[in-house]
Amino acid sequence: MSATKPFTRRDFLRTGAVLGGAVLLSPVTRFISPAHAGLSSVPVVDRLDVHVVVDAYYDLLAADEERPKLEVKRTRGPVHAQHGLALFLESKLGDETKYVMLDFGWTPDALIHNLRLMGMDAPELTDALVVSHGHADHFGGLMKFVEQQPEAKRRGMHLYLGGDDALCHRWSRRPDGSRRTFGVLDRPGLEAAGIDITLAPDGAVVAGHGFTSGVIERSSPEEVLGNTLVEVGERDGVGCTGAQHQAHFTEEELKGNFLFDHHWGEHVTAYHVKDRGLVVMTSCGHAGLVNSVRQAQKASGIEKVHAVMGGFHLAPAKTDYVEKVIDLLVAEADPDYIVPMHCSGANFSNVMAHKYPERLVNSYVGTRYIFGAA
Repeated sequence: MSATKPFTRRDFLRTGAVLGGAVLLSPVTRFISPAHAGLSSVPVVDRLDVHVVVDAYYDLLAADEERPKLEVKRTRGPVHAQHGLALFLESKLGDETKYVMLDFGWTPDALIHNLRLMGMDAPELTDALVVSHGHADHFGGLMKFVEQQPEAKRRGMHLYLGGDDALCHRWSRRPDGSRRTFGVLDRPGLEAAGIDITLAPDGAVVAGHGFTSGVIERSSPEEVLGNTLVEVGERDGVGCTGAQHQAHFTEEELKGNFLFDHHWGEHVTAYHVKDRGLVVMTSCGHAGLVNSVRQAQKASGIEKVHAVMGGFHLAPAKTDYVEKVIDLLVAEADPDYIVPMHCSGANFSNVMAHKYPERLVNSYVGTRYIFGAA
């Protein structure tokens, strides 16, 4: 596949991406509000604090750090670590402070416990919600979190998704070939709680401070590694229309098939920090780490990347592939800091520590990253 050509249906089928197992589903007819088409400009914030609420690792003895243009503060206390990710984003623009929850971990217990321990569980500390993609380890705590937002309907709280794909049923594969559910977003439950589900395939400004990238173009040589199956259509009142899959599959293929999951609705969340550049949060990076950063740059029109953080989905990859991805990221985006989390893998951190130690920042549950003015 060309380094500049988007990943097409033909490329997809060539890799044997369509998997069997028919389940007939009815189409989704519910209305979900779209975001405005594209981003004409993105805000510039004075400061961004990224709080790691849920992640896989915790180190009670990890020290605070003072880096050039970056402060790293660690939490001391019995936080819960688990496979999954949740980030609490606190941004300042002049006298205005905004709070956004990006992803919600795998289980409500870990999310709510850590928010309370970190002092971030007050309902007024939420202005908008973002789910990066449709995997349960990123939205598992969402409904419990929403239940604790009694003013959501009055405040018109938005939940931003990268597209209809994030609403699909998803399945993981066991070693014996059988399937088990990997979750589906509870759209009716969210709507009943007053959450405005907003599809933003072209990107959107979030809470007046940050932005989402829109659908991530597949323009680099990166591959989607070790994935789930996606089920198109509605069942039991939840599911997706398949609108984001129509460019990649025929109508016949979409009728009740379990399809290889390429996360056509995945998006990244980013902020433009004054005098720093972009802070890009990939969450899981299924669409490719380099692709994700490119999309944030394209959506914002900002080339300078200050930091890239989140899950990079390189844990399944071999070391030589990881090294190539890191080298390409550094050559293209030249980020000041790279902060691997969640599914990035030990190989990623090891390569970074060997080749780019000054850019590497280790992350643990409870860590607070402060970008911008004090």
